[in-house]
Amino acid sequence: FSVCGAFAVGVMAIIGRSVGAGDTQRARQTLVSALTFAVTAGLLVTAVGFAVAEPLTQLLAGGADTSEEIRLLGRSYTVSCQPGEEDGLTRAAAYLDLAMQGIQQRGNTISADKVALMAALNISHELINSRDSERALQRDFETRLTALDRQLDAALSQLPADYADQAKARAAERKNASESNN
Repeated sequence: FSVCGAFAVGVMAIIGRSVGAGDTQRARQTLVSALTFAVTAGLLVTAVGFAVAEPLTQLLAGGADTSEEIRLLGRSYTVSCQPGEEDGLTRAAAYLDLAMQGIQQRGNTISADKVALMAALNISHELINSRDSERALQRDFETRLTALDRQLDAALSQLPADYADQAKARAAERKNASESNN
C-alpha cells in the first residue's frame, strides 16, 4: 500500500506542478497515464491473486481436507478432516452418537443442543478419568521400577568385586567368537 501511496503522491505533484505552470495538456496526459497504469496494475494484481488463491489457501490450511458424512441422532452432517483421519472421525462420531442416544433415551424431551452438551460433558469426564488413571499407572510403574532398580543394586553389591570384570571378559570373548564365525 505504501507503494500505491507514493505513486499517488508523485502523480499529484506532477499534475500540480503542470497546472501551476499553466500546462494543462501535460497535466491531462499525466492523469491519463497514471490512471491507465493504476488500472493495468490492479488487473494484474487481481489476476495473480486469483491464480494463487486456491494453492495458497491449501498451503495455509495444511493441505486439502476431505469431507466425511456423519450421523448424529438421525441427522446427517458433513464434516471436514485431514486425509487419513476419516476412520478416526467416523469412530468418534459413532461414539458421540451412541452417547447422545443414551442421554436422549434417559431424559424427557430434551433439545438436541442439550443432549449434545450433556454428551460432551460426559465424554470429557471419561477422558479426564482415563488420563488420571493413566497417570496413576505411570506413577505405580515408576515406583515399581525404582524398587526393582534398588533390588538389582543390592543383589549386585553382594557379588564378588571381580565378578563384573569376569562377566565383561566372557561377553567380549563371545562377541569375538561370533565375529570370527561371520
